[in-house]
Amino acid sequence: MKYSIVLSSLFVFTFFSCSSELMLVEDQKRPIEIFTEFWSFVDEHYIYFDQKDVDWNEVRDRYSRLIEDTMTEEELYRVCHEALLELRDGHNRIETPNLYVPSYNFQEGYTIEFSAELIEQEYLNNSMQRIGNIHYGIVSDNIGYVYISDMERYGSFSTIVREMKEQGVIGLVIDIRNNGGGDSNPVIDILGDFVSESKTLGYYIEKSGPGHDDITELMEVRAEPSSDFTFDLPVVVLTNRKSYSASSYFASMFGELPSVTLVGQITGGGGGGNYGYQLSNQWIVAVSASDFVNSDLESIEPGVKPDIEIENSKDRLEAGIDDMLEKALNIIQN
Repeated sequence: MKYSIVLSSLFVFTFFSCSSELMLVEDQKRPIEIFTEFWSFVDEHYIYFDQKDVDWNEVRDRYSRLIEDTMTEEELYRVCHEALLELRDGHNRIETPNLYVPSYNFQEGYTIEFSAELIEQEYLNNSMQRIGNIHYGIVSDNIGYVYISDMERYGSFSTIVREMKEQGVIGLVIDIRNNGGGDSNPVIDILGDFVSESKTLGYYIEKSGPGHDDITELMEVRAEPSSDFTFDLPVVVLTNRKSYSASSYFASMFGELPSVTLVGQITGGGGGGNYGYQLSNQWIVAVSASDFVNSDLESIEPGVKPDIEIENSKDRLEAGIDDMLEKALNIIQN
């Protein structure tokens, strides 16, 4: 029986081992019927066709010519997977009970160099502390440093920031490099500590029907100031191409604040929230069915651009220097 399932913006993927001879059972639908079912679900629920400039009808015509009644389940899966890759979306996925191939590689073409160990040794003098997925400490010139490695178990962020201000820091570096995402919902509350008045952070949009243009009205996202605290000092957020999904939300929302400077590489994007479906042959298909846009109505799906673009190099890291972090410290010091 078919059913629909709503998934979070970064679903926890299950990786399966590959099998080379997975034949379709005789009572299942023909391969072309499965392909059409897959194609139709994506056609009705995917939100980024225009943004990705993909003619999904042309994709159907091109890939359906590869479908044969005698093909194995793995061969059919490969055709569907390749068709889905045409959308260049790291959140899209298709999996069988026995097979999953990773989705679109949004990091391809980027040089990504980062070492949390280097920062702990060279900048924090091995004094880094950790609570959940938050690593933090004080670097030179009394600047607070907070590294969020994953957008899960970071609920202590506000407590840490408040303690740092009490300690007299002159600014804060928030590092979300190599952060693959997770739960973006706490970010709005976190931002309450960084605004003195109500502030628009962007807008959510969702699919509302089967047509490519069927989307909801803009749903405003606002940060409301905390009643008992404001961090009114300079903030730099460090990003790289591995900052994906919920960390792109984080970068975009923080980037709306005048006291915040984004430094590093464009993030990996991943603005879409997943919507999933089980095909009649028990395969699971999930695609991006919502979007987040900033206050200028720019989607974060392609990535959030930094205010100051800078990359690390392998040679400099090996010499003990993180150029992205050096730039962030320089901004706060000056």
